[in-house]
Amino acid sequence: MPASTSNGEWVIARIGGAPVVISPTSFLLGLLVAGSWYPLVSSALGAFGTTTVLLVVVSTVLGVAASVLLHELAHGLSGTLMGRRPTRYELYLWGGRTSFGPARDWNAWKDLVTSLSGPATNLLLWLIGTLMQESVRLSVPVAFTVWAVTLVNLALAIFNALPGLPLDGGYALAALVVQVTGNRRLGLKAAGWGGLTVVGGVLWWWILRPLVLYGHRPDAFNLALVLMVSWDRSWPPAGRSSSSGQAPGPPRSWTCASWPAPYASSPPTRPCPRFVKRWGREPHSPSWLTGPSSSARSTRPPSRSSDCRTQQARPPWPE
Repeated sequence: MPASTSNGEWVIARIGGAPVVISPTSFLLGLLVAGSWYPLVSSALGAFGTTTVLLVVVSTVLGVAASVLLHELAHGLSGTLMGRRPTRYELYLWGGRTSFGPARDWNAWKDLVTSLSGPATNLLLWLIGTLMQESVRLSVPVAFTVWAVTLVNLALAIFNALPGLPLDGGYALAALVVQVTGNRRLGLKAAGWGGLTVVGGVLWWWILRPLVLYGHRPDAFNLALVLMVSWDRSWPPAGRSSSSGQAPGPPRSWTCASWPAPYASSPPTRPCPRFVKRWGREPHSPSWLTGPSSSARSTRPPSRSSDCRTQQARPPWPE
């Protein structure tokens, strides 16, 4: 039976010691998916009855949630194999998030692989679903559900792989630039501008294009989608990376000692003063964000000129 936490979250399982948490806000995303999916299912399967239509809608929502969770587990597995264990998996309003603990011998190419493992998993699920539709005889309602979940996985794979923060592809791009050039600031700038381009593309495709080219007013689902993508791109203040080259927001829950030795030398219980001053609160630990609207993770601590002193010339890349 799921255990409830003090803030209303449900811990449904533990994988490798890391809790799998469902946030109450994830149900809002489920309602959004169900509300946008019901009219199409009703028009296509209305002859099978209302019960069948509702079962297909609910099954599709659960299939999407499972796809997002598998995406997050892929991040965790790849991180574990490369020396960085996950500490928490979460399903919440924007999709999914995987938080990690300290890393061992981490560098940019490992960040690249860990970032892309999530979209690769969704691509694999799309392939499995496609083969199932072609080779297995399914009833119409089941085939409809499999088709929908398969299509969603293709969308998750493509969207999360787009080269802009805070998506997985944005962090992969930043890691690739760092791996090739050794310039972290350049990597974050490229990925930050990529994120702004993604927001602009989503705004054009789902809002402006129908309105300008066809005279169609955008529906509520498209407006909600654009709002979710834009909000997740701008808060925490991810846009800072495109102008200042700094990390796109505070990590999710950490003190200076949370970073891998030998880089962090501050006491374990003392927060980084620069982050407390800048963000008005103690910073938080690194995490990935993934989902239909977003997939991103927090980045690493400030440069060695800050109050979080480092012992080497280059701060660790994993964040």
